[in-house]
Amino acid sequence: MKTRRTENKEVLISEKISYGIGDFGYNLIYGAMSSFLLFYYTDYVGVSALRVGMIMFISKFVDVLFSIIMGIVIDRTNSKMGKARVWIFRSTIPLALSGILLFSVPMGMSETGKLVYIFISYNLCASILFTMGNVSYSTLNALITKNKAERESLNTIRMFLASMGALLVNGATLPLVRFLGDDNAAWRNAFIVIGIIMTVLFSVTVFGTRERVTEEENRDVISDEGNSKRKSSLSDDLFNMLLDIGYVVKNKYFIMLALCFLLMFICYGFNSGAAVYYAKTIFKNSDLGGIMNTIQSIVQMVFVFISGFFIKKLGKRNTLIISCIVYILGFLSVLLPIGITGVMITSCIIKGMANAGITNCIFAMIPDTIEYGYYKTKHRSAGMINSFTNVSLKIGSGISSALMGAFLTMNNYAENSIIQPPEAVSAIRHMYITAPVIMIICVIIVMIFYRLDKIYDQIA
Repeated sequence: MKTRRTENKEVLISEKISYGIGDFGYNLIYGAMSSFLLFYYTDYVGVSALRVGMIMFISKFVDVLFSIIMGIVIDRTNSKMGKARVWIFRSTIPLALSGILLFSVPMGMSETGKLVYIFISYNLCASILFTMGNVSYSTLNALITKNKAERESLNTIRMFLASMGALLVNGATLPLVRFLGDDNAAWRNAFIVIGIIMTVLFSVTVFGTRERVTEEENRDVISDEGNSKRKSSLSDDLFNMLLDIGYVVKNKYFIMLALCFLLMFICYGFNSGAAVYYAKTIFKNSDLGGIMNTIQSIVQMVFVFISGFFIKKLGKRNTLIISCIVYILGFLSVLLPIGITGVMITSCIIKGMANAGITNCIFAMIPDTIEYGYYKTKHRSAGMINSFTNVSLKIGSGISSALMGAFLTMNNYAENSIIQPPEAVSAIRHMYITAPVIMIICVIIVMIFYRLDKIYDQIA
């Protein structure tokens, strides 16, 4: 049996980096889907923004179901590689291949054929394989150690490397596509390169980390002594699934956190997805969309460690609220009369600083809510909680994609044109500024009622 001492011991920096490298890889594909996928579909494949947005939204129901399934599967897995790492390993190559398929829509098809292809490839990549890997990866943090300080350190390094992944995909994707021919085939070839990089990064995470935290009550798995317990029936599995969901629903602080994830990823979807349209329409240069996201990622990388200092001094909840207020100022700064360059740099710097604090706090709160759930129910539903977190962020990104597609279509957005009608320009401004600000204000309101920081030391 693994002891509490083993579960709480210091984690080596090499293992922390190996863990963080995984989010570098996941942000390559997530960043591509958030920043460029809708743009690729509308301006390269030539399909309706409204129809694509609806496909992305409807696909989230598949994502929700599979996320819950993965949470159950992870909690009930006990392989030689542990609960989470084995699923990261199994999803690595399929996810890389599905990312290539995502940006390889056949051009000879009718629009209906293209939409069918998009539905299948998007669900395969985003709803199934990304979910399988990312829910497992997020769960891994809570399985490496129970030490609160070590978990926060793991998360800080993770956020730094996640920003590097976002930096790479935002800064290099459009230039690489241009270099490879600036057509549909160029997107496919670009993601062959990205897929290879992802495979290497995920392998580092799988083989460079260890799972030390064990569930006190392992149901229907092989025990540490090697004795096989009775296999459960289908009715037992369904009952346990409902029981696991019930444990999560009773966790009030996780419910608050899940709502914040939903709101923040609606915000992130608008911020990253609308950036290329904003740059194309307002700045008359679509390449600036990637540059804007790149600047923000660079600043975020620098400030993620500084935000760790504020977390230690102020706590995660207070740091998150302050970061949200600064994030709002970053969005509003695009209204300053200081020229295109000044506006772009100022806004991206402020948003990068704020987002370092937001992401560092919100992801570090997940293990805290897992421990609170165990304190209340004597059941540590790490997989289920991370699956519900994944559901929240995926629904958030799906809502933003659907709304952006609807806004663009309803306001007569003209694909492949720099000049847009006034109503389209207005819609793009609201997508890039107004909608994210509303979401952030809602996050602040929710966080006012979050008190777990104050009681955590009493329950851990």
